[in-house]
Amino acid sequence: MFVDTVLAQAAVDAAVLDLDEHRREQQGAAWTTHPAELPADEYPNLHVVRDHLALMAGSPFPEILEMMTDRFAAEPAAQN
Repeated sequence: MFVDTVLAQAAVDAAVLDLDEHRREQQGAAWTTHPAELPADEYPNLHVVRDHLALMAGSPFPEILEMMTDRFAAEPAAQN
């Protein structure tokens, strides 16, 4: 599970980092500017979370890694 998660996140991050700066800015705007322009009455769920969407523009990898290592540390060693 750990290796698959790391590889999947690395692939996502690599795809974003491979974009030129203009395209990366467009990707960020897709999570911030564009949703804010949509009418709340047509997109009520999006309207509720719109202030949190900016977090989606960055890589969640550090947080994912910390969450997984914390869980592994909290679990007792598996018994055979």
